[in-house]
Amino acid sequence: MAGNTRNWSGDQDFIWDVAVLRRRFMECCVNQDLTGMVSSIKLLFYVCEPKILNQHPEEDDKKIKHVESLLWSTVFIDGVSGKVVETDGTRFNKKILMNYTEDIFRSLLIKLQKAGIYTRNVTSPKESLGDFEGS
Repeated sequence: MAGNTRNWSGDQDFIWDVAVLRRRFMECCVNQDLTGMVSSIKLLFYVCEPKILNQHPEEDDKKIKHVESLLWSTVFIDGVSGKVVETDGTRFNKKILMNYTEDIFRSLLIKLQKAGIYTRNVTSPKESLGDFEGS
């Protein structure tokens, strides 16, 4: 039990959030739910960004926005029936975007590892946990 608020840390909540979002991403990947994968990785990025500020998270942000902007290429609406139809082109585009999204996911996990979040690597607490001094 912490003696005062100076010892309190929200890292347990952070690790829980990462675990939940990681699981959601993997389930969407297995089900080939590209939209779910993108939303999961976007939320994972939002949760992880403060922890990886020293590792250029803006690169991952640009990649996520790029994938989001290309989601339209995985949908084809039949002009006659008005239904969404899968074509060879939409399947091909979906596979490319899924692979790209998986690369972004791996990149985020590697950056968390380098920041010392998953292991007990000796790192500066201010770099890996955030600096809450004076708050």
